[in-house]
Amino acid sequence: MFSKIVLNGCLFTTSQKLNKRSCNFFAQLKSGTFVKVLHFLVNTNSKDELIICQKLLFNDNPFSKTIKEIHKLEPPICIQTSLISKPCIVIEIEGKMYIIPVPNTYIY
Repeated sequence: MFSKIVLNGCLFTTSQKLNKRSCNFFAQLKSGTFVKVLHFLVNTNSKDELIICQKLLFNDNPFSKTIKEIHKLEPPICIQTSLISKPCIVIEIEGKMYIIPVPNTYIY
């Protein structure tokens, strides 16, 4: 089990360690689904890289299709790290959590 990985030039950490200045444990998958990363797993024999994560469920936001209000988390699932598309930013305002994918994560 690992607490952080670099994937496509972006640092991702697990939610098990909370950083004071940055939160790198939310991601958007290639399917458009948003997840909270719980653990990173690597099978040393097969070289499979896996993530245990929770899918996020949202309330409707009539003001924006990009910014989503987090409603709740689904039970943990296991997926391939190759399904991650980009990191996300999560902010808390007045007791509500909002998520937005980082738009400028190009690899040079």
